[in-house]
Amino acid sequence: MNNNNGKRRIAVDLDGVLFDFLTPFCIFYNQRHGTNFTINDLTTYHFLRVFQKPEKEFRKDMNDFYQSALFRDLPLIRGAQRGIRQLSRTNFLGVVTSRPDHTSPITMVSLKNNFPLIFSEIHFTSQYGGNGHKEKKSEYCLEHGYEIIIEDVAEYANECAEKGIRVFLLTRPWNEKEPLHENVIRVGNWSELIRGMN
Repeated sequence: MNNNNGKRRIAVDLDGVLFDFLTPFCIFYNQRHGTNFTINDLTTYHFLRVFQKPEKEFRKDMNDFYQSALFRDLPLIRGAQRGIRQLSRTNFLGVVTSRPDHTSPITMVSLKNNFPLIFSEIHFTSQYGGNGHKEKKSEYCLEHGYEIIIEDVAEYANECAEKGIRVFLLTRPWNEKEPLHENVIRVGNWSELIRGMN
C-alpha cells in the first residue's frame, strides 16, 4: 500500500503530539499521592524510574487516569490543530497511538471534537498501558503504508526509523537526551514541523 491519489501517508501519534497527556497526568498523580511532579521531571519515558512506584501500582494509577475527567478533557498541544489542518490538505493522515484499546471510545470523541473529518484511520498499538495484544508502531506503519510518522517518544521514533520510515520527533523533556537514528528529524514545535515537511 503506497500513496492515496499521490498523497503522502502520514501517521500521527496522539499524546505529546496532538494532546498534552502528561501535564494532566501529573496533576492526577499529585492529587492522589501528595507529590509535586511536573512535566519537566519526566526526563525519561520509562516513568517507573521517575515516579519510583511498583509497576502494578503505577499501572493502576494510569488506568484510573484513563477513567478520569482529566483524561477526557486533555488540552491540545500548541499549534497542533492548525498544523494538522495544513497537513490534511495535501496528505493522507492516520493515527497510530500506543494507547490501550479500552481508551478507544474517549479517544474517538476527542478526535471528532478537536480534529473533525481529518483522520481516515485510527490504530491502537496498546504498547503503553495495555493488557492485550501489542504491536510495534513500525509494524502498523509498514502494514498500512505510512511513509512518515510524527512522534514524541524516542524509542518509538528510532524503532520506526530503523525500518526506513521518516520520523519527525517533537522535542519533549523525555526525549531531549535520547540518541536518535539518522532518519529521525527533531523539531521544536508544530511550526517547525510543518516547515520541515515541505
